[in-house]
Amino acid sequence: YRRETSAFDGANQYIFKHALLADVTYNTLLLRERQNLHKKTAEWVIKTGGERETENAAIIADHFEKAETFSEAADWFGRAARQAADAYAHQTAILFYRKALDCHARSSEKDRQLNKIIKWREGLGAAFYSLADFPASISSYSKMAEAAENSDDKINQTRAFHLLSASQFEGSDVRASVESAQKSARRG
Repeated sequence: YRRETSAFDGANQYIFKHALLADVTYNTLLLRERQNLHKKTAEWVIKTGGERETENAAIIADHFEKAETFSEAADWFGRAARQAADAYAHQTAILFYRKALDCHARSSEKDRQLNKIIKWREGLGAAFYSLADFPASISSYSKMAEAAENSDDKINQTRAFHLLSASQFEGSDVRASVESAQKSARRG
């Protein structure tokens, strides 16, 4: 059925009347064909979305993930996470940062994206911190520090240990907080 209005200017949008019909139709497609259609859909949303591509980041990421183009999916999940974090939707940001990291792990471009990993770990840590989940924040900032050390990025190492120290302090582990602060100072 054709929808009266479309989310995309100048495009027609159709929906299935029943979810069961949509599922049956989808499952009759060969996996390779489904993946190709998901990739084309993601590319179309990027092209057609114009200035709204950030709003559609989660949709684009989902299609790239289903297309098994994991590097692109990771990038778009990272954008969706940033958008959610900016809107103070911390639980959603956590979901998308985790999906970005998962897609990155499944990608063939693992080594080329260390800076993105550092940003995603930082965002994940910040989302947990905002929710006062200090153990999860500490875990994420620790992994951020590890990624920064692997990239020999002194600025991000300093930043990671500083953020780790703050999370440890809030989590009432003062000794670990002081140690992380000292690591941050030595790198800065």
